[in-house]
Amino acid sequence: MRFPKNRSKKWFLIMMAMYAMIFFAMILVSLILDIKIVIENLMGFTILAIMVSCISAIGGYLGFVRYFSVMLAANLIGIAYMLIIALNRYADGWSDLVSVISYMFVMVIGFFVAIGLEIIKFIKNKKGKKTI
Repeated sequence: MRFPKNRSKKWFLIMMAMYAMIFFAMILVSLILDIKIVIENLMGFTILAIMVSCISAIGGYLGFVRYFSVMLAANLIGIAYMLIIALNRYADGWSDLVSVISYMFVMVIGFFVAIGLEIIKFIKNKKGKKTI
């Protein structure tokens, strides 16, 4: 997969696409579970979607392609997991909360894996540049 160069303005478009994907996935979960969507829900969905999309896209903007790739994969897995929980209603009566928390849990794991990969890359590059 080809990503834009670091510091490219295309990363802003990627961030906006990720925001829309997350926001509409959360709306879809609410519709699947037949939950009345009020302004508080929309505000919460917006805040979470902005946070996740910004944290993910900033890594790509700064040139951390491995970081962005892992965050994108975690985002897609998290959304799929959230929708599976909502569709199957694993936690009857709590499916809305459980699905969003599960999404956030997957994103936190993805964040730490992404940071870990970037640290490993940094250490390998540091060792490769040493001359004895």
